[in-house]
Amino acid sequence: MSARRRTALAGITLLAAAGASQAQQSYVNQPAPAKRQERLPAPAERPAVRSASVDPNGRIVPGNAGQAGPVQRVGEGARAAPDLAKRMASSCAETAPLSLEEARRVVETTAREEQFMPEFVLSVAQAESRFNSTSFSAKGAYGLMQLMPATAQAFGVDICDPKDNVRGGIAYLRELTAKYRNPVYVLAAYNAGEPAVLEAGGVPPIAETVGFVAAVLNDFYQWPALSSRVDAFAPAPRRGRNDSAGEPTGSVPRTALPARPGARRQAEGWQGGFVQNFD
Repeated sequence: MSARRRTALAGITLLAAAGASQAQQSYVNQPAPAKRQERLPAPAERPAVRSASVDPNGRIVPGNAGQAGPVQRVGEGARAAPDLAKRMASSCAETAPLSLEEARRVVETTAREEQFMPEFVLSVAQAESRFNSTSFSAKGAYGLMQLMPATAQAFGVDICDPKDNVRGGIAYLRELTAKYRNPVYVLAAYNAGEPAVLEAGGVPPIAETVGFVAAVLNDFYQWPALSSRVDAFAPAPRRGRNDSAGEPTGSVPRTALPARPGARRQAEGWQGGFVQNFD
C-alpha cells in the first residue's frame, strides 16, 4: 500500500455461513433483463465473519470453494490494444466538453430513460470521471462512464457521445447486475473486468478497484469520510464555570457532535454493511 491516502473497503467483508455449499451456475449466462427499474439486491445472511470467496454467480462461499468459470470479456481496461485506444482518443478530439451541471443532467436523464437506478449511476460517474465528459484515462477509457473502446463496441454505442457513453455504461452495469446480483461484485467487475473478479474469488486486491467500490458506495449512501467523523468526536477544551455558553463544565459542545445526516439515498433491498475511508 502506498503512503497516498486511498479509499478502501472496511465494513463490507465477505460474509458466509460455514456450511454454505457451492452455488450452481444457473444464471451466469442469463441475458440482460428488459428495461425496468432495477434494485440493488439484498446481501446474504451474515452469521459469521470468515475468509470467503465468490462463485461465478456472485454468491459468497467459504474458503476457496468458488470455482471461476469462463465469462465474456467485456471491460478489460488494462489489456485494451494501445492502437485502438489511440484511435478512439483521436476520434473524440472534436467532442465539446460539457459543464459539470450539464454532465450530471445527462447522466441522470439517461439513467431515468433506461430505468436503471439513476442515483447509483450518478455515483458511478462521480467515481469514474468526476463528471468530466471528455476524460481520457491512460488505459484508454473515455467519457463520463469511462468506457473502454471494446465495451462501447460490444454494446453498440458511440463512446464519444456523452449520452451514448452513459447508455453504454448502464448497459454494462445492467448485464453485471443480472449476473452477480451483488453491488460489490458488480462494481468490482465494472472497474477491473469480470476475469479479474473471478480469478481473485471476489474483489481483486487492486488499490484502484477497492477504492472505486468504496467510493461509489460511500457516495451512493452518503456516508461521511473517516476524517470528518474523527474531527466530529475530537475532545473539546474544558470550559470554566463562568463560561457563558450555558453548557456544563467539561462537556463537549453541541457544535462538536456530528450533525444529523440528511436523508440517505437508500437502495431497495440492499441496506446492510458499510464502507469507510482509512489512511
